[in-house]
Amino acid sequence: MAAQTVLNYLPRKSVVHELTGTTKLAFFLLFTFAGMITYDTWVLLGLMLVSFAAFKMSNIKIKEVSFILIFMVVFLLNNEIEEKTEVHETDKINIGN
Repeated sequence: MAAQTVLNYLPRKSVVHELTGTTKLAFFLLFTFAGMITYDTWVLLGLMLVSFAAFKMSNIKIKEVSFILIFMVVFLLNNEIEEKTEVHETDKINIGN
């Protein structure tokens, strides 16, 4: 049996797998840019729901992407911890003046 890697291609019968690589890349870039430039919660919620629907249609199992999900959660928590403990310039008290 071949070794499983983190980002390998597993051929499946699904709508997402039948799309061309260009179409998948275009949707990925569209979702990435839309998520970065908008601060509207409803747009982000819509992107999330469409992403979950695409994930469901692709027949990918959570077990197959669990490493990436854990990796993302670790970095998310790390960012939150650093943000909470970081001292900003505006937080410093100027005693000498």
